[in-house]
Amino acid sequence: MTDIDLSAAVYNIHMTRNDGLRIHATLPLDLTGHTVTAHFRTTPDSTEYTEFTVDVIDAPTGVVEATLARVPREGFYDLQVTKDGVPRTYMAGAITQAPDVTRP
Repeated sequence: MTDIDLSAAVYNIHMTRNDGLRIHATLPLDLTGHTVTAHFRTTPDSTEYTEFTVDVIDAPTGVVEATLARVPREGFYDLQVTKDGVPRTYMAGAITQAPDVTRP
């Protein structure tokens, strides 16, 4: 029997509190006709979330860019692709932070 692994690629991010975050990624599929979304939550089960701005840079080659203007606290993110109402998570991870000194 052969297993099929559909789990998300895990990319944990360490950054400075209150900095912006831009994730540039190449996903292993043609994104034509797909919807790409990404969320940040303080805990994976939190009902409150912040949505990334997601731009599909090149749909045929799967290039996307997900941006948050400011990440004020530690938490978790994931990036999902949906086609015909069926979502699949391609990237996920924890966001940890070092304290900042200069604040907006």
